[in-house]
Amino acid sequence: AWSLNYRRAFLLHAYDTQSKRTAEAFEQAWSEREGEMAVTVAFDNEQAASSEISKALQIPLSEQRAQKLQAVLGRQLQSTPRRRQDIDFVYLPVTAQQARSLKPLLAYHFAQDLPVLSSSRVYTGRLDERSDSDLNGVYFTETPWVLDAMPALSTRIDRHIEAGAPNSKNLYALGMDAYQLAPRVALMAQAATAKHSGLTGILSVNKQGIVLRIPSWAVFRNGAARPLQVESI
Repeated sequence: AWSLNYRRAFLLHAYDTQSKRTAEAFEQAWSEREGEMAVTVAFDNEQAASSEISKALQIPLSEQRAQKLQAVLGRQLQSTPRRRQDIDFVYLPVTAQQARSLKPLLAYHFAQDLPVLSSSRVYTGRLDERSDSDLNGVYFTETPWVLDAMPALSTRIDRHIEAGAPNSKNLYALGMDAYQLAPRVALMAQAATAKHSGLTGILSVNKQGIVLRIPSWAVFRNGAARPLQVESI
């Protein structure tokens, strides 16, 4: 978001533990860059989210202005509410199921033009064009492995993954990257520019021997996750 020159964030998150932790981490990182938190909304359910989004975008104030103008002029006017204009993007650290409701709600409250960025939680890892069509335009981070960096191998491994444990996909990517990285850690720690294009992301090692990871970016288009370069957002 920062590299795209966004500065004013609308943080929309759920009350579950993981969503709250992600939101807190985002707020800290954003403030360290001196980014502005234009508004933060936490919600329990879809109905509460709709009301809170409307208030956060100042839709009721816009409607009140229209009503006052009608009263002054003494006649009925056709008007469309206008959202506040001091927001650059929405950050949505929620699950796929939650996002499928929230993305349409943003459009309903006249924020369909705002870019929406999310975490990997927004993607189930499975093609579901019908359900994910509501997520079209949402940008999110994910591992190259889940985005089919090696489709043939991924398909073979998928046959051995239990149907109820789709998240174990990333553990295979972690194991493969660890195997590739292990003999190179000491050397990479001495070279600040050394990178490894792994299945969990672009990997580097700092002087303390800690592995740093930059995940891949993707976007929902026509109900499917499409890998892309961050510069093309």
